[in-house]
Amino acid sequence: MAEIEGVREWLDRSAEFLRGQMRWFGAQLVPGSAPYVVIPKHPSQVDWADPPRHRFEALANLSGPPDPSRADRAAQVLHTAGWAVQVQRDPQAPTVVIVRGDREGYCLQARIEDGYGGIVLLGETPNIQLYQPDPPSARPAPAVTADTVSDGAVLCYECDGQGLCPTCHGTGWTKAPTATGRHRCRTCQGSRVCPICGGAGELRITELSDDDRIHYPHIS
Repeated sequence: MAEIEGVREWLDRSAEFLRGQMRWFGAQLVPGSAPYVVIPKHPSQVDWADPPRHRFEALANLSGPPDPSRADRAAQVLHTAGWAVQVQRDPQAPTVVIVRGDREGYCLQARIEDGYGGIVLLGETPNIQLYQPDPPSARPAPAVTADTVSDGAVLCYECDGQGLCPTCHGTGWTKAPTATGRHRCRTCQGSRVCPICGGAGELRITELSDDDRIHYPHIS
């Protein structure tokens, strides 16, 4: 897929903005600190939309003396700066408080553990489509037809000789319930080929199981 012009540059700028916000946030939680923010070189794919969306994700670690009021301070700092704030306990680690701020698609998180001085900061840029959607492609010719099927073989009853997964038609994915989403095809698990014939488009008569033969009543 071709990139949408200007989006990568926008993502790069967003990553730098996020870096600055995380450094600011860290300095508010541990005065005098200058957290080192790690942001990968390339954005991450975040879903199976068509085309998929991407974002940058950031990580920083802070260390300071334990402070039982730190979670409250983190929430107040974000709220005062205009972030929509959520505070909750991590269901997988009940001693960890997660303070999350959301604003204009950006996300900041501080993970603060009771009685522990370390703080984990996490950040995300907004999700955005990086690539142009693929143009509709012509359906490929079948792997075999009634005229080209091999001697001693029959057309696959599942794909009728196409060799492609009959559920996703060879794309490897199917539309999700949402208008723009998609997910890996459950029939072929993304392999794109028919799961019965393995892409051959035909089945050897001598290898047909009793269940297979039900689809070919003309074969004794």
